[in-house]
Amino acid sequence: QERTLALITSTEDLPAIRSHIENQGFTIIKSKTIQLSSEQAQAFYEDHLTQSYYDKMVRWLGSGSNICALVLEKKNAIQDWKSLMGPAAYKKARKNSPNSIRALFGKDTLQNATHGSDSEASFKKEIDFIFSDSVLD
Repeated sequence: QERTLALITSTEDLPAIRSHIENQGFTIIKSKTIQLSSEQAQAFYEDHLTQSYYDKMVRWLGSGSNICALVLEKKNAIQDWKSLMGPAAYKKARKNSPNSIRALFGKDTLQNATHGSDSEASFKKEIDFIFSDSVLD
């Protein structure tokens, strides 16, 4: 079994998204609702500092909106979660992966409903960050 972090940013769709996740064979090990400050969002996305989308992601993720953090478990969890999320661009997701979470629940390229760890190293770093005492419920 492998674990990965899932951030669900479309919390109004949370019950449907959780059901979709579980229907794909994932077990939800932990769940936590958080709000990230701008500084916390900067720290979370520090590995993406040089990317063109960094400022927009930090602004949006650090806006004080509720985010649901999930620890998911299953065989091949990281890759299967990436596949279930679908392409980051929601229009591409709707065209190429119509049953993906981003296709079904994404609102635009920035508000694409989800984030997921892209590797075991990212998972360990992100899980420590999200489930630490410094990120309060």
